[in-house]
Amino acid sequence: MDWVRAHTTYFLCGAMTLTYCAFFVGLATILGDPHMANRGGALLSAFGAAAVVWQVSREMNLEIKNATDESAVGAKMPPLAQETIERIVRGRYEMRRLERMKVVITIAGILVIGELMHGWADYLVPERHQQAERVVLHSDAPRR
Repeated sequence: MDWVRAHTTYFLCGAMTLTYCAFFVGLATILGDPHMANRGGALLSAFGAAAVVWQVSREMNLEIKNATDESAVGAKMPPLAQETIERIVRGRYEMRRLERMKVVITIAGILVIGELMHGWADYLVPERHQQAERVVLHSDAPRR
């Protein structure tokens, strides 16, 4: 259950990103405008760039937690308790390091998908070809 709770946010980000891509490719197909899919990719990249703010706020929270843990390590206490606290702090530090990597990988994934979509999504969409009306010039008209 902890694994599910720990990865739900990142799974939802991935699912929302793929749904977003499918929406813009579908919209581009319906409208017959392949460049609409490219615009969707550009917008997704902009969302990914804005997500960096989320990453920075997460980093700041993790740094505060690390500083709090480091202050507990420096407190005077019996050696056995000190070793236990150091082991707990190392474990928390490792979990926070992995959390940082998950955030970075999630944002990088959004940006990569957005940029690929921005550059290449128009090839996924069939372009509607309007039948040009044939203009009959006076000289081309049948003679009677």
